[in-house]
Formats: sequence, structure tokens, C-alpha cells
Amino acid sequence: MKLNWKKILLVCAMILTISFGTFLLLDKMGYNLKTLSTDSGFDADYGGSDYGGSDYSGSDYGGGYDGGSDYDYGESNGSGRNRIISFEEFLRIPLIFAAFLIPATFFSKAAKYIRNVTENEFGNFLVSINGILSFVSICFGLMFVAVSSKFTLIMYVITMLPSIIICLVLRNKQTYSNNKNVINNYKDISNDDLKKINYNNIDELKTEIYNNYVAIQIAWMNNSIEDVRHLLSDVMFNMYESQLFTLSTKKQQNIMSDFKYMDAKIYNIKKISNGFIIETTLDVICKDYIINKDTKKVLRGSSNHKRHYLYSLKFKIGTKTVETCPSCHAKLPDQGSSVKCSYCGSKVVRNSNNLVLIEKKMLKQNIVK
Repeated sequence: MKLNWKKILLVCAMILTISFGTFLLLDKMGYNLKTLSTDSGFDADYGGSDYGGSDYSGSDYGGGYDGGSDYDYGESNGSGRNRIISFEEFLRIPLIFAAFLIPATFFSKAAKYIRNVTENEFGNFLVSINGILSFVSICFGLMFVAVSSKFTLIMYVITMLPSIIICLVLRNKQTYSNNKNVINNYKDISNDDLKKINYNNIDELKTEIYNNYVAIQIAWMNNSIEDVRHLLSDVMFNMYESQLFTLSTKKQQNIMSDFKYMDAKIYNIKKISNGFIIETTLDVICKDYIINKDTKKVLRGSSNHKRHYLYSLKFKIGTKTVETCPSCHAKLPDQGSSVKCSYCGSKVVRNSNNLVLIEKKMLKQNIVK
């Protein structure tokens, strides 16, 4: 693993600066954090200029003869000798680092989560507000170490809550692992397994999977999912139709473009009663953002950045043509690869020799600057 020394040195410098400043603050507030105290305790002021000599007359000693010598023999431990730092004082040292690192860590994660979900102005505003609250939380944390009041502890937790809530809400909506490392966990099947579905070249199958993916995404973008009905299972098609209806109601459009194939792994083929299930990963880069159809304003995502996606996809490839409707079992029309049942109205893919997408899951994603 390659270390980023610039960032490491920057973090160390920040920690040292904050620690040094905190030590000075605590020292000013009366907390002695030195390992050894060298105070002799002899702090005498004999008040020679306060002796009242200019007004020394009669019973009025005038210049305020204030008891003669003003002295303080107070020693740091009662006898003027050096003392070792107490356990309570020593405990403040790690607490100083914890007061800084806990809010900073939650803010860093929350900022990444926000930027990965949305890159519009609202997202940047949210990151800025959260940054200010995290800084305030650090200040309250350092104050709590110094004065140990319930109020500072409560404010420390409250100002840190937005970062914690963002992390809990958004942590499952994105990931930041390296896609290349993840995809290497999957291995391609052997040529013998590939022959089960009448493919001789695994690259040919990967190309077909990628082309089907792009065709489906373009049809999705153009709200013409009917064009790829033969490439989708009934479940996937109905789900896409429902999602597109919601987008249309909101007058929104999901723009997906500039596709770039990175890698794919065909890692399993399972035999089922009426064909095979092909399990694969697909690693692609593309632009992916949502706009208002009327104003063309970007609502979510960014038109300037691309996104790196790693999908888990499952396809079904059949061994025979579907003759009856899976829903009502009525006989289907004799022609057409994608037909509508005349009895129940279900849309059915007849030509089961196609690669039909039956499942699509997001494994990893991140922004490509």
C-alpha cells in the first residue's frame, strides 16, 4: 500500500498544533500538565513601595501599612518539592486527542457519503454546515476536557449528532472500496462450463452482456423500456416501468451516457428446469445524473463527473421458446419475441434464447473526478 506522506504529515501537524494550544489553554486555566513542577513555592513581596512612608504621621500610618511583608510560601505540594503528574491529569492527554478525532472522523465519513449521493449545490451546502458543526463540536470537546461541565459535554454530543445521523442513513447507499480489488474476488468459469450455454468464447459473452446493459440503460434514459422488453424478465420490466412512471410524474429524467467498459467476470452458470442462470459482475464507468425535463437543471448527481459502478448481474438463458403465459397459462401468439397475453395482458418474452436480465445489484460505486 502506497502511503500519502503529505497527508500524514498534515494530520500530524494539525494534531500537534491543537494539542499544544490545548496544553496552553489548560495551563492558563490552572491545570498543571507538566510532567514535573519546578515551582519552588517562594513567592514573596515585601511591599517596599507600599510602606506608606510619605504619609507616616501620628496614629495615621497613611500609606496603608498592610501588615508588612506580603508573602506566599505556597508550594506545589506543600513543601516546595517537585511532584509527579496525577492520574486524573494524565488522563486528560488522551481525552484531548479523542475530543478532536471523534468529530473529525465522523465529519470525514459524512462528507464522503454526502458527495457520493449528491454533488449539487445542496450537497455542498450540507457538507459546509456539517463542517462548521463538527468544528464547534471539537471546541466543546476541548472545553469539556478543561472544565468538565455537563453543559459542554451535552453540546459536544449535540453538535456531533448531524455527522453521526448522516453516516447511519447513507452508509448503505454507497461504498468507497476500490472496484478493481473487488472484481478480482471473482474468477471466470472454464470453457467447458461455457459450452453448456452454446458459447465458445467468454469474451463474446462478456461483450453481449455489456451491450445488453447499455441498451437497457439507454432505453431507461429515453423512457422507452418497451424497446428492450425482450432483454428483461417480467419482474425487472415491471420494476423499471414503475420507476419511470414516478420519474415522469415528477418531470424528471435520468441521464446516462459516455459508457466505458472496464471489466466483467462470468463466475457461475447454474442449470435450472427450463434453462440456465448466468451469474456475472460488470464493471463500467458512465455519467449518471437526474435533471428536470423542462429546465434541464441537474437535480441529483453531476453532469461534470463520471461514476464508477460494479454490478452483480444475473441473466437467464432458456433452452426452448415460451409457449404459454407464466401468469395465467394461456397460449401465447405464435409470432413475436416479446408478446402480450390476450387473456391477462401480461407482457411475456417468448424467445428465451436471449440473455434475459433477471437481477441487478450494485456492489460498489465511487465518483471519477
